[in-house]
Amino acid sequence: MKNILITSLVADALSLGAHWIYSQQEIAGRFGTITGYSDPATSYHPGKIAGDFTHYGDQGMVLLRSLALNGRFDLPSFANEWRAFWESPETQSYRDGATKATLANLRNGLPPAQAASPSNDIAGAARIAPLFLLNWKSNDDLIAAVRAQTSFTHGDPAVVEAAEFFARVTLAVQEGVAIPDALRAAAPLTAWNAIPGEWFEAALASSTSAAPDSAAACAGRVPCHLPPPAPPSGRRCRSPDGKRRGRRGQRGARHDHRHGSWREVQRDATPQGLADRPARIRRNPTTH
Repeated sequence: MKNILITSLVADALSLGAHWIYSQQEIAGRFGTITGYSDPATSYHPGKIAGDFTHYGDQGMVLLRSLALNGRFDLPSFANEWRAFWESPETQSYRDGATKATLANLRNGLPPAQAASPSNDIAGAARIAPLFLLNWKSNDDLIAAVRAQTSFTHGDPAVVEAAEFFARVTLAVQEGVAIPDALRAAAPLTAWNAIPGEWFEAALASSTSAAPDSAAACAGRVPCHLPPPAPPSGRRCRSPDGKRRGRRGQRGARHDHRHGSWREVQRDATPQGLADRPARIRRNPTTH
């Protein structure tokens, strides 16, 4: 299961350079095919350099440290680690809307299970990989933890369901099922109340296409939020800090993520070993 975590962290670090650029055309023009780490091209990641994590990856590492400390998933412990990370003066990581709202709720005395923001961005679902390192009595126990850690910061039902969907597909792939077949098996489950059916159809079409994932969206934007990916022509996009960033067809709105990076994560891929590693990836990912 360690490959799930390693792949997630590498992908996060690779995304830092282009992170928060919604326009696929702009990404293609500025970066081409992304095969190495880059300094962030936007202003949302001050202090970050090539090989660092976005704020999504940073939060994944917080979850990993919590698992290493407890040997299991414990929501209050994860919430304490998460809050300590964000309140530390040494933290260099973007505080998006979901983070600010959840911190405010915790400071106001709400328990972790009730502290979630109403955000519908995908960040909560993006940090589930460390949970796959644990030995679970059943897949249902893993799914329960996936939903709990996601709903800690993201109260939108579609985000929580998306996290469960990712987990179920990942479990199937781990058992040797091809991705298209894993998507087909997960889509008809009765658990989905907030995810529109067309999302499953789009996922399956992408998984069976020979074109790069970005090709289908190259004329538009792909933001981190779950509702429609682009506003009607002529309307301005809003970034997670609430500011207007640009018009459709012009330079795209920018997006958000995590903190950290990684250097030797692959050498010691256990919860404690990974949690103790520095967070910076300095070398090209193809050399690892």
